[in-house]
Order: sequence, then C-alpha cells, then structure tokens
Amino acid sequence: MMTVGLQGLGQASPIKPARPAPVKPAVSKPQSVPAELPAPPPAVTPVPDYTLDDCLRKAATANPDLVQAQASLDQARASAEQVYVSLNPTVTTTFSYYRTLQPVAPSPSGFTQFLNSLIPGLIPSTTPDPDTYTGGVVLQQTISTFGRLRWTALAQKLNEKSVGQTYRSELLTVLQTAEKAYITVKISEFQLEIVRRRRELYQQFLDIARYRFKAGMIAEFDVIQSETQVQSADLEVKQTLLQRDTARVALFILMGVPPVDSLVLAPLPDLESPPPSIDEPLAFALEHRPEVASLRWSLASAQANVEAAWHNNAPNLSLVSQYQMTQVPGTVPQPSWIAGLQLSTAIYDGGQAKVMAQLAEATVKQVRGSLGSQTRQVDSDVRSQFLTLTNLWSQLDEANANCKLNDEAVNIALNRYKAGISNATEWLTAQSNWTTAQQNRLNLQSNYRQAVADWRRAVAAPPRVELPPSALVDWSEPPRVLEPGEYPDESWLEKR
Repeated sequence: MMTVGLQGLGQASPIKPARPAPVKPAVSKPQSVPAELPAPPPAVTPVPDYTLDDCLRKAATANPDLVQAQASLDQARASAEQVYVSLNPTVTTTFSYYRTLQPVAPSPSGFTQFLNSLIPGLIPSTTPDPDTYTGGVVLQQTISTFGRLRWTALAQKLNEKSVGQTYRSELLTVLQTAEKAYITVKISEFQLEIVRRRRELYQQFLDIARYRFKAGMIAEFDVIQSETQVQSADLEVKQTLLQRDTARVALFILMGVPPVDSLVLAPLPDLESPPPSIDEPLAFALEHRPEVASLRWSLASAQANVEAAWHNNAPNLSLVSQYQMTQVPGTVPQPSWIAGLQLSTAIYDGGQAKVMAQLAEATVKQVRGSLGSQTRQVDSDVRSQFLTLTNLWSQLDEANANCKLNDEAVNIALNRYKAGISNATEWLTAQSNWTTAQQNRLNLQSNYRQAVADWRRAVAAPPRVELPPSALVDWSEPPRVLEPGEYPDESWLEKR
C-alpha cells in the first residue's frame, strides 16, 4: 500500500504530457493498470547552517533597536554618575596683571597740559608706570549638601534600573520576533512539502487516468480534468516557493546575515505541552514582566525626586583653601594663604522648591496609575495566552487523528480507482479531504508554535539561549510597590 506523508519528500518534476488521441475501446482485452511508481531514494539530510538558538543569538546582537536601547541605558548610567561629580574636589587658578598709568608733572606747555587733562598718562613722564602681578590657586571640597545630593543621586540610580528594564523589554521582544520569523520559514517549508506531495498524487492519478482511457474504461473528460489539476498544482508550488523565500529574506535580515538561498535551517524543536497551571507563571509575570518592573523602579525614582525637590535649598558646606601671591613694584612679593569652611544657604527662593516638589508628587501619581494599568494588561495577556495554548493543544490532538484517517482514506481511494471499482469523484473527494486535513494540522502547528513564543514573552521567561555579553541585562528582582508617603533608600539598589 502506498504511504502518504511528509517525510523524505522531494520535489517532483513538472510533467506536461501531450493530450493523447482518442482510440477505440478494447473492452474484450483491457490493459493492466501500471504498478505504483518506484519510491524515490532516501534524501540526504544536509547539515544545517543555523539552528533556532543560532538565530536568536544572531538577532540579539544585530538588532538596531537593541543598540538604541543600550545607548539609553548608557545615558542613564552616566546621568547617575554625573550627580557625584559635585563631590569631587575642584582646583582653580587665577592670574591678573595691572598697569597703572601715571600722569606727567605740569609743564609750561599748555597743549601738553591740556592733553594730559583729557587722557591722564597720554604723554608719559620720566617716571615708569608701575606693574602689579597677582596669582593664586583655590582648592574647594564639598563636605555636605544636607540631603540634596543623596536624594538626587538615589533618584538617578533608580531611574537607571528602570531604563535597564526597558532594555530588557526590547530584548525579549526581539527574541520573540526572531523565533516567530524562524517558525514562519519552517512552516512555509512544510507547506511546500504538502503542495509537492499533492502534485505527486495528481500526477499519479493522471498516469492512471491515461491508461484507463486507453483501455476504454473512462471518458476523455477525466484525463483533461487530471491535467488541469496537475497544472494548478504546479502553479501552487511556485506560489509556495515565493512565500518561503520571502519568509527567509525577512528572517535573515533580522539576523543580520545576507539572504542566501543555500543556507539551511535546522528543523524546529519538538512541540512543548502547555504549562499545567497558570498560577505560577502569572505570579512571576506580575512581578518580573519588564514593563511592570520598569514602572516599579520608576515609582521609586519619582518618590526620591520628591525628597530631592524639598532639599533643593538645603545648605552647602565646603572646605575652601586659597594660596595667593601679589607682586607690587617697589615691594617684595606678598604671599597669602587662607583655609576654612564655607557654608552657603538660600534664605528665600520665591517658592521654587515647593513648586518642584508639587511637580514631583504629580509624577508619582501618574506613575502609580500607569503601574496599575500595566499590571492589569499583563494579567490579561497571560490569561489569554494560556487559553490560546491549551485550546490549540487540544485541537492538535484531533488534527493528528484526522490526518491519520485521511492518509488511509486517500490510499484506499487511489487503489480502488486503480482497480476500476470507483470513479474519479471518490478519489477527488478523498484527495481534497487529505489536503484539508494536512493544511489544518499545519496551520494549527504554526499557530501553536507562534503562541508558545507569545506565551514566553507574556510571562517574561528567560531567554532559551545563552546571550553574548553585549546583550546581557539586569534580571534582578524589582522592588515592591511603595505605599503613598513612603520613600525608598539606598538598600533598594541591592535588591535581588
């Protein structure tokens, strides 16, 4: 019995036979039905150039969106470091030079006296003008900002944590997109195998129809109908090839490699069953989903900014040391050195600190509202993806059973047609049912694999591959949600 399946299928060569001339039926001596076509030799499995894991690693290092996200993370890290610059000691130097123009003594010349009365020293006297030189070095070191620097630095560090989660969100999205693109390519290859196998079935049926027509057992219409089916299958093969090639181009561009037809992709991994329960993945997603974690860090940063705003007018205590040398003509150089503490504070800022605090408190409310909305969205995403997975998994079981029955039915229908105990309608119906069953199963497999990729993104599952150092991000545990009026401290930066 002929076996209908998708394993080891090769591409059938398109055959365009000439329409045979009608002959007189020879009913008394019917010709025998040809034997089944010989099975093609087993295909040699090529060594794949890329696996799914290779694709994910390539996409994680070649995506321009990740480069932009990394740049944003570097900016946030630099902003946090910039706050501490004011704590570093500063050294400045000064140098000045002065020349004093001396007026000349009165002279009998009225013109000279008149000019010097307008511009003293215009007409120099015999006495040289004195030159004065002054130079010095000033060292200043901030000792305390009374909380202003502490809260500003904490807010920037917490914001850096938030931006890191944004980078992580972009990374998970890139991995999800790459996995779905790989699935699309492999599913299009499976689709091509189905179309080619159907074309082989059409060709077999056409060969049998020609023999039966020569034997006078069927009308010429059946032969013409079979030829039309073969030609339609040839066109479908070309269309499926185009879809596969288009999917390959999209995948290779995402991986950052040139689209080459000779590149071979490894088979997809085995299907994973859905998780037995939604409780644990949902709880993990509500805390570790990067969108939620980013808002939690943002809320803590916003709360720290409120305190930083109230400390905007805090005093500033610093150590000042100054060394100065003065040289006046006719005297010896006069060095001087002073050292001491300098305390500066604002007495009244016109309400600036109060307004800044109000703006920061409004930001806290906005972030808290966004966090609640995002938490609900994550809850909805995880639950809907779980329902999709479990439903598709049950449909796959039914599709596999249906395909097995249709494999047997199409074999029986083809053999019955060979034996002359059925007509073309029975075969066409069986073949159509076989094609529908195969296509439905392939669509379900595609949808399920795509849903698995969406599920991993929804629950913020760690990457399935080891990423290169350039793609490493902070997966630390996000902080708990701050209560109204509660403020973070430096220990929050050490949470894991």
